[in-house]
Amino acid sequence: MRVFRALHLRLGTRKAYGNHQRKFARLCASIGVDHLEPLSEATLCKAAVDFCMTCKVTSLPQYFAAIQKLHDNNGHGPLPRGAAYKQTCKGLLNFFGKVDKVEHKHALTLENITA
Repeated sequence: MRVFRALHLRLGTRKAYGNHQRKFARLCASIGVDHLEPLSEATLCKAAVDFCMTCKVTSLPQYFAAIQKLHDNNGHGPLPRGAAYKQTCKGLLNFFGKVDKVEHKHALTLENITA
């Protein structure tokens, strides 16, 4: 049963979570926080700002899903997503949302390939 429980997330999701969790662990080490202990709301706010300095604000929910998974795996339950967290995320979206847009790619046609 443990094998199937471990496979509840697809390979791509597990890889992305691993990358996000390593990024979070590096941030925690730089600010003197143990990333394996229960997290404070202030730490989550710092993590959100740090993430948006190098990644798209639209990816923030996936980043926090990875942190939540890490928190759950260590037996700590839900992340403290109170007013400060919500205001920080909203502020980041308002600040970066004007310039941080998802660019859709167009599919190639046979004409594009043979041209």
